[in-house]
Amino acid sequence: MWLTGATRIPVAGFHKLIDVEIGAHRRVNTCALVLTLAPVDLAIPDEIVKYFCELVVNSARFMLD
Repeated sequence: MWLTGATRIPVAGFHKLIDVEIGAHRRVNTCALVLTLAPVDLAIPDEIVKYFCELVVNSARFMLD
């Protein structure tokens, strides 16, 4: 929902697959279906997964405002 801006998956599906990129800043482009993640300075894989999971969970307010 927060990545696409849609409240549900369209009947015909989205116009393309979601792209995930690494860039200088975190951002979501709902029209182009692109998620850009910024590099993080974490060495332990579990910490990296936890960090990005928290970003997703905390982004739930995207559609509420």
